Amino acid sequence: MSPTAPVIHHLLFADDSFLFGQATLQECQAVKNILGIYARASGQMINLQKSSVVFSGNVSLQVQNRLASVQGVNCVNEHGLYLGLPIHVERNKTAIFTYLEERLTKKLISWRSKILSAGGKELLTKVVAQTLPNYVMNCYLIPKSVCDDLQQLCSQFFWGSTDEKKKIHRRSWERMCAPKEAGALLEKNT
Repeated sequence: MSPTAPVIHHLLFADDSFLFGQATLQECQAVKNILGIYARASGQMINLQKSSVVFSGNVSLQVQNRLASVQGVNCVNEHGLYLGLPIHVERNKTAIFTYLEERLTKKLISWRSKILSAGGKELLTKVVAQTLPNYVMNCYLIPKSVCDDLQQLCSQFFWGSTDEKKKIHRRSWERMCAPKEAGALLEKNT
């Protein structure tokens, strides 16, 4: 954490907890003791297989491994996603938000195996595919290139294109996503 950031010792949400501290043996033992007291008092066990620890780049690898073994948890470089959002966003936002494209691609692949009418494809595109990035977009500004890729995936699904077989797109995607009054099918754009 930044030295100028406010001091945060923990973040709690539902059954998830983030604990922050210094990378010392004393602090590590204190956290382990507190978690042990919590487990005895509540009757809930801490799942160490689901738990992990992240260290600052200033902590040597030897110290990281020793403290992680004291806690009995895995040492990882970063936590990745939490509540469906990336915890750490760096300069290369395109690489960070590619998981949205992967998630949409998985959904579209499962839908391609079904025989769907144009109305069915429209409904799936509007209700699921185009709303998929909404939660993330409420918290982060997604790069235009990622939005364009998501839009292209939706367009290819709607018109029946695959990587092996390209199909003619009978209307431009911009025209398809124009307001209904203008004759659009899908009405909104990601």
